[in-house]
Amino acid sequence: LANNSTKQQAVAEHVFKWLEKRSLLQAAEYLAKVMLNQTHCVLSEKSINLFEQYRKMGIGNTASNIIFDNKKNILKIKDLKSINSKYKLVIFGASWCPNCQIDFPKWKENYVALKEKYDLEIVYISIDTDKKVFEDYYKESPFITFCDYKGWKTQAAKAYYVFATPTYILLDKDLKVLAKLQSPEHMQAWLESK
Repeated sequence: LANNSTKQQAVAEHVFKWLEKRSLLQAAEYLAKVMLNQTHCVLSEKSINLFEQYRKMGIGNTASNIIFDNKKNILKIKDLKSINSKYKLVIFGASWCPNCQIDFPKWKENYVALKEKYDLEIVYISIDTDKKVFEDYYKESPFITFCDYKGWKTQAAKAYYVFATPTYILLDKDLKVLAKLQSPEHMQAWLESK
């Protein structure tokens, strides 16, 4: 594979996703770092984001603060850091995403219990680009929802190296990355294990 960067990238992505799906996160992180340090393999932007999420957004690293640019002051908070909760779950999703459509009702249903039992705040960053669609879909959200209608170009998605929806990143009060989660059920299991 060393002589064929296209195949090397394809195999690395396949193995990486296989490792991640089985929660073999240390191995996935190792593979990501090896691929990012390759000098003879030119990675696509999607691969770079996939692997950078492990280098820059690895467990134990500090995530970027997300500024909520809300000129009309719809949100009562200015940024992610100012949320005073033990845990902050940052969700990247969209109204058009099939898996988000399955998970979003679960988050709504369990939000109050998660907040009360674990001092958890959910911050949902939407990748939507249509303001009316966003407002209609998320109007009954009990937790913080934010959208700047820039889609994948939203600063939060770039800062967190998000390449797919849904993406779930659990942070502590100081924005330290605690876990990368696969589903609401994974979140529940993680919290119960602490």
